[in-house]
Amino acid sequence: MKKYPLFKEVIKAMGLVFGDIGTSPIYTLTVIFLLTPP
Repeated sequence: MKKYPLFKEVIKAMGLVFGDIGTSPIYTLTVIFLLTPP
């Protein structure tokens, strides 16, 4: 269950990177799923 702290950090990072481009939750989630291994 150690993925949750890392997952929160990824969300924070995505928020910082894509905050100026677009704050669409769907777009952000898509990028997260593409970057994270299955």
